[in-house]
Amino acid sequence: MKTMRKILLSCLFTAGFSAIAAAQCTPGPNYGNGIYPDTTTNFVRGCKNTPYEQVVSIKVPADTAITYAGTSITAHFNYIEVQGVSGLPTGFDMQCNPNNCKFLGNDVGCAVIAGTTSEVGTHNLTFSLNANLTTDPLPVVGPQTINQPYQLTSYRIIIDEECTTSTTNLTNNASFEVFPNPAKGLVTISNLSDDGSVKSIHIFNAEGKVVKTFFTENNSIQFLSSNFTSGIYFVKVIQKNTQETVKLIIE
Repeated sequence: MKTMRKILLSCLFTAGFSAIAAAQCTPGPNYGNGIYPDTTTNFVRGCKNTPYEQVVSIKVPADTAITYAGTSITAHFNYIEVQGVSGLPTGFDMQCNPNNCKFLGNDVGCAVIAGTTSEVGTHNLTFSLNANLTTDPLPVVGPQTINQPYQLTSYRIIIDEECTTSTTNLTNNASFEVFPNPAKGLVTISNLSDDGSVKSIHIFNAEGKVVKTFFTENNSIQFLSSNFTSGIYFVKVIQKNTQETVKLIIE
């Protein structure tokens, strides 16, 4: 039978971000079959002792072509089950929607990895999967049900030690904008990456401490300056494994 590595890599994880609460998620846009982000982009970086959220939208195709007993046939996905994930930092957990982590063929679901950890470093993840498929009828034996386990080992979460910032590491000509600045009322952070990838946005006070964190897959976010005391802040955007920081004054 055709290797399930290619089948699963071509259909399983379509990842993006959204604001979530209590480790819950809602299936997002249908990105089509395929893996997003790819392993070059990978999951968003996190910071020590700072809340982390990663939403994974899962799109299972309706069917795939396989070779069975020397014959090329169509196999229909009944479901792909995420049986578990290992390698998560202490304090992180994964939950699915649907709760049993069985994602039906030709359907969309989601999972969320969330938590807070003090474990700095690179955490390589292993997802244990099982694909359940039914073939078209075969001569003599008829349709066959196939269970194919597989481990996906391409993803990682990097937790950084320092989530502080200062005027010494501001970004000249940052790719994103914060306006108005000085700010009063509604503040917009725009020109974020518009490819659907996750962005984590950390707001620091003048002492370099994180006071607010946002996660989004959109190309802009807004927040009220009235939720902050007047003063100098720094906005750090982490996207596509790059980090940029700009100064923000809240009146």
